[in-house]
Amino acid sequence: MPALVLNNISKRYGDVQALDGINLQIQDGEFCVIVGPSGSGKTTLLNIIAGFTKPDDGEVTVDGKPYNQLSPRDRNIGMVFQDIGLFSHLTVRKNISFGLEIKKSSKKDIDKRVEEIADRLKIRKLLDKKVRLLSGGEAQRVAIGRTLITNPSFFLFDEPLGNLDANLRVEMLTEIKRLHLHLKKTFIYVTHDQEQALSAASRVMIMKDGKALQKGPPREIYNNPIGKFVAEFFGVPSMNLIDGTIIPEEDGSLFQGAGLNVKVKGYSQSKKAEVTLGVRPTDVVVGNQITEDGFGTINSLELLGDKNQIYLTLEQEKSIIAVTSPEVRPELEERVKIKLKENRIFLFDRDQGGRLYP
Repeated sequence: MPALVLNNISKRYGDVQALDGINLQIQDGEFCVIVGPSGSGKTTLLNIIAGFTKPDDGEVTVDGKPYNQLSPRDRNIGMVFQDIGLFSHLTVRKNISFGLEIKKSSKKDIDKRVEEIADRLKIRKLLDKKVRLLSGGEAQRVAIGRTLITNPSFFLFDEPLGNLDANLRVEMLTEIKRLHLHLKKTFIYVTHDQEQALSAASRVMIMKDGKALQKGPPREIYNNPIGKFVAEFFGVPSMNLIDGTIIPEEDGSLFQGAGLNVKVKGYSQSKKAEVTLGVRPTDVVVGNQITEDGFGTINSLELLGDKNQIYLTLEQEKSIIAVTSPEVRPELEERVKIKLKENRIFLFDRDQGGRLYP
């Protein structure tokens, strides 16, 4: 049985439909990441799961039991926020132990549990330090420890790494993944960062404007986006999207746009149509020793060790990105041939954004 089920959850604030019929089943022990741009409804959904917000319609159930009428305290949920909310005047020890002190646990049990958690999070040496003296990464570990100590049934994370610098985000995400493997409990993690979703999730739900657009394993969504928004949003760097015209041919179709002429052998239709071609940067081949689909001018080149990220301009001032092997190092402002891997091309409806091919 799924650990948590969201059945047709809706929420409106005045004229704004914050959530519109969200359905989601999260299995016991799963690491589910809810990802989307600002304003997509992610945090509202998390607050409904936690019990801080009541849905207008729909039901939350956990292990088959209705949760809508339960208070946040009765849901046995651990929640970690972006705004950490620690007691800055208290020590790390007092912050972590707070939940058990509220429950009036014995001092012996509290001390034992605090030290176990401090060892797990590698913060034992900080236990007697005031929280206001901690670094951002240390404070986030304390916030996680404060959540762990009450032994919740499952964990909710609301943009927990948003206030950390890039290096600390990587470190803390690794820590959260390690905790998930150790605890074997359900984690529900909200973020706008696709890289975190790709790195951590066993399953992802992508949201936009209060709707769930696509759900599934992150690699499956990356390889098979349901539409233009998901294709562009989910992936770093983003999928290249090029507007153009699809022209019927005997053995398929020809895409023309931004100076490209790309054969699409697996797609056919009876008449011309305005479409958007999508291709991942890793599927753009650059060089002068290839059979080209078109040409581009090099604007910038980033050397990233095991790969190069090349920024090009096509005709009509269309910019695209290619990710290549480190051996491909064209000169700035050089005009080069471009080839798109034919088995990695997507076509989307220009106006509605739905996927047409493959």
